[in-house]
Amino acid sequence: MEDVGDLTQSSETASEYSRPPCPDYEAILKLVERLSLECKDSGSLLKIQNAIHSYKRLTQLKTGHCKVLQEKLQTVENEVNGLRKKLADTEREQLQQGQELCNVRFTLKQEEEKRKIAVWVYDKMKEQLREKEDQYNKEVKMKQKLEIRVRELDMELKTVRHNLNTVLEERNCIERQLFQEQSTRIIQDEILANHLHKQKELKMAQEKISSQLQEALDQHIEPAQCAEEMQDCIQKLGLENHKLKETARKQAEKIEQLKKNLLSEFKSDDLTEKLESASDKYLHLYEQNQLLRRELLSMRTTQRKCEKLKKHKKKLEQEVVSLRSHMKRNMIECGQLEQYKWEIEEKTKQELVGKLKQVNLFLQMKDWQRSKPNFSWRGNRTELPNTAWWTKGLPWSPLVLETVINFSFQEVSQAKSCFLSQTSGTQLRPWKIARPRKKLLGWTLRRAQVHSS
Repeated sequence: MEDVGDLTQSSETASEYSRPPCPDYEAILKLVERLSLECKDSGSLLKIQNAIHSYKRLTQLKTGHCKVLQEKLQTVENEVNGLRKKLADTEREQLQQGQELCNVRFTLKQEEEKRKIAVWVYDKMKEQLREKEDQYNKEVKMKQKLEIRVRELDMELKTVRHNLNTVLEERNCIERQLFQEQSTRIIQDEILANHLHKQKELKMAQEKISSQLQEALDQHIEPAQCAEEMQDCIQKLGLENHKLKETARKQAEKIEQLKKNLLSEFKSDDLTEKLESASDKYLHLYEQNQLLRRELLSMRTTQRKCEKLKKHKKKLEQEVVSLRSHMKRNMIECGQLEQYKWEIEEKTKQELVGKLKQVNLFLQMKDWQRSKPNFSWRGNRTELPNTAWWTKGLPWSPLVLETVINFSFQEVSQAKSCFLSQTSGTQLRPWKIARPRKKLLGWTLRRAQVHSS
């Protein structure tokens, strides 16, 4: 607000500068002509007229110079207003960039928290997977042991089955032999019964023959014929008796063989007992095999669960890698934003430094013109002072730029007051005003450096 007041004051003083000087030189000329008529001293009158004409030319030059200064001042004010607008725009952009930077930092904090949470979840899942992996290794070892045991049991089962098959085959063979022996025994019993029946018939025939012989003897049959018949009958009966003895001996041998077979049947009963014990053992092994198969199924289900957990672990590792790449991209974008902010600040600083150099050059040229009364605008411009001595090596922060701009406004107002005092006939000189202005400039620059540090 103070700068705006200075600008309004400077515009008012510039309008005052554009007014013609207070003394009316035409009235003075008329007064000189009247005095020339009254006075006879022409030399003094000519001197007065020359002084008045020189004063007129001087006032014309001053008015022209005042117009030029007013135009220059207007351009400087416009440039300063433009610089202030640019400064406000840069401050606004800086605030926006600060807000964007805060947003980016907030997002980075959120990403960092998400990353920490993801790392914590990853570590926890890693521990769980390690525990499950240990459990899986134990289960694999148990599975291997069970597989070895199952193989052993399968081998035992195969041997038992083989033994059982051999026992069953032996039993079938024995049963076939027993059936054959029983059939032969039945046949032999029938043959023995037939022989007994024949012996009975022979006895009956002998009795009948003996009765017939007795009758013949009684009837006084011829003895020779009866003796021959009796002899033939006795021979036949002897042959039949011999045959019967042979058959009886054979039957006795067969009976002994049957007794032996019966003893072997008792042995086969022992084999049946062994077979029953083997079948019981087979059932027991079958039950153990079923239990082992159930355990194998449970172990396969646990193996599938472990495979699913491994897949989930791989997915989590991929998510962690994507989160890390996302964080790296965010860090790169944040660095690019910082670089862009720094470039904008440097660009605005350079532009403001250039504008301030132009303002300072114009003001020093104006002071130089004031310090030389016989200065002409068409003169040599190589005599202008060097204005870069105070712009080198300064930290151009916004505070320094604002102080320099305020000082430029003060300098312009001081130049206006100096010109006003000179045109109003006071005893102030521009070279007397330039010294304290340079001191004020040095003090302002030192204060700006202190504020910036």
